[in-house]
Amino acid sequence: MTDTFDRDSRIEELQEQRKELRKDGDDLDYEEEEELERLLDEKKKESREYDKRRKADHKNALAKALEEFTNADVVWCYPPDDEYTAFYFVSRDEALGMLDDRDPADFYQTPRPAMDTVKQGDWPGEFNAINSDVPPRMVYENAIVVSESTAIDTAANMQAAGQAANHAAAQHTFADYISRKAPNTIAAQRFDLAVFAEYLKAVGVPIDPERLQTAPDAWQGMTWGLVQGFVKWQLQQGHATASINRRLSTVKTYAKLAAQANAITASELALIQTVKGYGGKEAKRVDDKRQENQQKTRKGHKKAEHVSLTDDQAAALKAQPLDTPQGRRDAVLMALLLDHGLRAGEVAALTVTDVDLKAGVLRFYRPKVDKTQNNKLSAAALAALAAYFDNDDAPALGALLRGSRKGGKLDQAGMSETSITERVRILGKALGIDGLSAHDCRHYWATYWGNRVDRLPKGVFSLQEAGGWNSLAMPRRYVENAKISNEGMV
Repeated sequence: MTDTFDRDSRIEELQEQRKELRKDGDDLDYEEEEELERLLDEKKKESREYDKRRKADHKNALAKALEEFTNADVVWCYPPDDEYTAFYFVSRDEALGMLDDRDPADFYQTPRPAMDTVKQGDWPGEFNAINSDVPPRMVYENAIVVSESTAIDTAANMQAAGQAANHAAAQHTFADYISRKAPNTIAAQRFDLAVFAEYLKAVGVPIDPERLQTAPDAWQGMTWGLVQGFVKWQLQQGHATASINRRLSTVKTYAKLAAQANAITASELALIQTVKGYGGKEAKRVDDKRQENQQKTRKGHKKAEHVSLTDDQAAALKAQPLDTPQGRRDAVLMALLLDHGLRAGEVAALTVTDVDLKAGVLRFYRPKVDKTQNNKLSAAALAALAAYFDNDDAPALGALLRGSRKGGKLDQAGMSETSITERVRILGKALGIDGLSAHDCRHYWATYWGNRVDRLPKGVFSLQEAGGWNSLAMPRRYVENAKISNEGMV
């Protein structure tokens, strides 16, 4: 995940790329689309967290004001949002009540009488700073103003407090950033920085990659030339342009954190931010040139393309033998992936209590978008789960799926994402489908319903909700890919 400024810039860059590509009937590649989806998800989540923190800050300021101004009869409160156009007076008792068990947002949503009906000593009253010429002190002489800044006692202390705060924040910049991010995000960034450390070693600057993620001083001496060289070096090493763009974004994020900790100057950071990756058309031209020169255009374990499944192949994958424990477990696994479009991590996290066979419902959590959903089980999934539970294959408690030993016997409860992906690969290979992954199954599910979006009650919005996406970017892509360009012309 990027810092807010870098993330928003990256979102804008990707959206602009997609806009230009779609003019030519093209689109972002899969990795870039996934990156855009992830960044939009993170932006929405951080917005929710910001709202929570702001409400908490408001309550803290209110508590401090009530403690300091013991003689005040009423309190002049800012609303808990960024639109400082209306200010509300509350009684001291009501303000104390807000601290005990009420959300400030609940108070501000209650109806207020018009200003001209409020007299000295009445409350609640409303004062609109834009439309009213009546100063608030003419209404309430003992009113005090409460906002997030109330915690600063006097203007004389502001500069000293600010310098002390800057110093303290600088010491914890990296740790604070990491504490706010999801484990998968930090793991992905750790890998990106390991590749960056590999490059630095190649140019004569050996460094511990872990320190790049945890220690601001590891970034001392970093220049835009080194970052630019990292982009070129990855091209020469055969890395995919989408991977290059993502790693560049990670490097920029940590460079900005290092600048906040005074390890990089502001002027050098500004130059680092000018280093660019490769847009859609640029990436294609670069890859074409690399291919002409017989250079690799992709390095690593990720596939350049999905393995596409036919409906018959999907049906065969779900038709695992129900006369063995492993077969029943595999039938459950494939039905959840192909009929419900679950991600491997979501399947791995399922527990036995998430399944309600009587109601035919599966409840599961999507960590990528921080959302819990209920799915009505498909006929294949319901049948497979019934067999799995009826034959006592399912654990009594804990993880839903069991791992398996050599020979096909089920082991202890729990299958990791890696073991799920490996099992899918084995089941696919048994049917002559090479390189099949769990995500290919999700791709099949999304493509299947993208082709049938007109049957869904809310169209593409139904696909978005069922797929657990926070934006319409990915579901729209599946719908667009399913369209017949010359419909009605032949």
